Amino acid sequence: MLVNNEKSIREILNQSENIIVYSDRTYTNSWRKTSIIDNKYVLKEFDYKNKRKNKVWDVEYNVIQHLKKKSILCPDNIAIVTNESNKRIKAKYLKSILQGSVSSTYTIDIIKPISQAIHELHQHDVLVIDAKCDNFVKVKNNYYAFDFGMAKIARYNSLYFKIMRGWEFFRIRKEMGNQELFSQFLHSYMQVSNTSSYSIIPFIKVYDIKERFKQTRRQYKQSIRGLVRR
Repeated sequence: MLVNNEKSIREILNQSENIIVYSDRTYTNSWRKTSIIDNKYVLKEFDYKNKRKNKVWDVEYNVIQHLKKKSILCPDNIAIVTNESNKRIKAKYLKSILQGSVSSTYTIDIIKPISQAIHELHQHDVLVIDAKCDNFVKVKNNYYAFDFGMAKIARYNSLYFKIMRGWEFFRIRKEMGNQELFSQFLHSYMQVSNTSSYSIIPFIKVYDIKERFKQTRRQYKQSIRGLVRR
């Protein structure tokens, strides 16, 4: 493992035969790009305002290090390079790719193994949060998460853990877009984790309320703009 070593990134890029830009996003005050190198590595590049909350590469690096200590199959951290000023921070983060098959959408066939994979991470105090289906890879007969850019480390079954699990499951339900499918996922998770719905559903509802509040606020702002134009 090489950390804070730009040379290792340059060497891999120079020796690469195929680089695919997976995403390239520009926001109001930030930019980030994700590239796949020879289907062996993921390179994430960032240009953000220099704020602690923006250092998402540290999040992923720390979660992977945590899982390695628990002997959980996950990508390898290879290098992190940062360049900071008072106002901006630029970073490059390189990790390996877990080799296996990836599904683009949730289906009934993969609900159970992914719920088991999520529970295993939970038992080791990790919540993926961005638990999209294509953030899991099938290796042999098991599924493993490989993207931890939004992940959280929280003591299993603590209050903070339950709040974050509510957010994670809220996002999974939104990703599925199918209440029946989500109900089956939830049932499978509760079975494997021996957890009751009473310790899960209320925390999902918190994010339902937050979502409705955001929608109401957007509608209110739109109506105010309409009145101003008149």
